[in-house]
Amino acid sequence: MCIRDRVKKALEDAVSDKDNGILLLTESLGKQYPDLVRTARTGHKMPLLIEIPDRHGTGRRPDFITAYVNEAIGLKL
Repeated sequence: MCIRDRVKKALEDAVSDKDNGILLLTESLGKQYPDLVRTARTGHKMPLLIEIPDRHGTGRRPDFITAYVNEAIGLKL
């Protein structure tokens, strides 16, 4: 079984388990398999899927949080 198939099965198993409320995924997994993550997110209300940095760090800009807040509330911090 290839890695993509293993990731797909693991996501399907995790989102179908009613005991899971939150799933933590690495950002690198989300970048490698965005279609699988998108399907898991849009196909189920629960669990909540959250992407977190892995041991290699984040792929986001250093000012990501500030820019996100600025965009969300329309104020420059």
